[in-house]
Amino acid sequence: MAGLNGLDGLTPPEHLFTWVDVDEHLTTLASAGQWPAWLRAADGWWDGLELVVSSGTDAEEAKRWLDEAFGAGSTEWRDSILMLRLDDPRTTEFTGMPVILSPEPENADQPRRIPLLREKHIT
Repeated sequence: MAGLNGLDGLTPPEHLFTWVDVDEHLTTLASAGQWPAWLRAADGWWDGLELVVSSGTDAEEAKRWLDEAFGAGSTEWRDSILMLRLDDPRTTEFTGMPVILSPEPENADQPRRIPLLREKHIT
């Protein structure tokens, strides 16, 4: 299968049931150095997939790469939202997770504060 999808022998997963499968495959691609130059970070969660991209990255370019990385036909536009298809054995209808493209912050070299769930604050 090497070369069929342009990702140096890394084949798309057989099934994507949840965001965990998506996140795992993106991690495998990152570890193998198979992310495109415009993709800076990816964050999969139960409610969607956020791709942090360099400024000027076109949504169609991201769609093409996701189709290459996850298999042809893995993405489609639904109500102007890019969706990544998930396998749902309970239905033949389209099931997917939204893909959000977020531009890389201007001050990316500055440290970022990441909140921790164990922190206690009064709100």
